[in-house]
Amino acid sequence: MMDALRKKMDIFKININDKRNGVWLPKNESARIPGTNTTPHKGAGVHGKAYKQYVFETLSGAQTREEFLNSLSMIKKSLADGIEFPKAR
Repeated sequence: MMDALRKKMDIFKININDKRNGVWLPKNESARIPGTNTTPHKGAGVHGKAYKQYVFETLSGAQTREEFLNSLSMIKKSLADGIEFPKAR
C-alpha cells in the first residue's frame, strides 16, 4: 500500500524528504502550541493502520503531480485540525 504511494511520488518527482511530504507534530497533547489542536504524534493513532489507510485513500487517486501535492496539503490540514485515528488494541 505505502510502496504504491512511494512509486507514485517517484513518478511525480516528489522526494520522500520534500518539505511538502512532512509536517511537524507535537510529541503529545501537552506539547501542543497553545491555542492549537494539532494531532499529537503519540496517542492519536498516527502511524497505525487507520492512519495509513487514510493517507493511502487520500493520495492514491491523484492522477497528476499537482493533485498529489494538493492531497498532501489536505492531510497536513487534517493533522493541524487535530484528526485522530483508531488505535490498535
